[in-house]
Amino acid sequence: MHPRFSTPIVFLVALASAASAFAQQSSAPRPAPPDRPWFVAMTGGAVSQAPGQAALGVEVGERIGRHAQGYFAVSYFDNLMSTSLSDDLDATAARLATATGDRWAFTGKDRGVSVIGGGKYLFGGGTFRPFVGGGAGLINLKRTVTDAHLGDVTRAVFNDFDLGDAELSLATESVIKPLVEGAFGVEMGSGRVHFDVGVRYRQAFGLAESLSFTQIGVGFGYRW
Repeated sequence: MHPRFSTPIVFLVALASAASAFAQQSSAPRPAPPDRPWFVAMTGGAVSQAPGQAALGVEVGERIGRHAQGYFAVSYFDNLMSTSLSDDLDATAARLATATGDRWAFTGKDRGVSVIGGGKYLFGGGTFRPFVGGGAGLINLKRTVTDAHLGDVTRAVFNDFDLGDAELSLATESVIKPLVEGAFGVEMGSGRVHFDVGVRYRQAFGLAESLSFTQIGVGFGYRW
């Protein structure tokens, strides 16, 4: 090869090799985003049993495969007393006021704390994933009925007027009962952010008076 042509030819070969290597790097598939199967979320909402009453909680979940998810949830309910029992307390206080001429005002509250473990099935595979699921656990309930002047009258209201569930009204501390739930909603996730909107129907067992309620809530949390 003539010396004066050797340098341009070598340069062209090197340039072609570099271009080929760059093209191979550009066409290579991007690495998949890191898998983050776990999440923890704070939840908040309201219940239907006593409209407008708060429901707060914490939920931890793990994705199992592409569509399954296990979860464990702890929830606090400020008041689960039914509107019918609250109305009965108001009516009884009104009758007492008429009969005695004194002012009576009963206020009732059923505070609850539940623990539930269960599973969900998530549809699709994108950012927005509808889900259905269900679980079972326990709920701790504490009933209090107070009067503006007399204070705690929980037992007296049941004994004298037969209002409410005997076990719940006469319990010294609280009662623990089985609880099941069904759920549906939409889960949204991007990177480390977790967000969901859902409806849960819950039913407690073992009480003389029925305790079932719907919880509507949102969850916001962190994936890892």
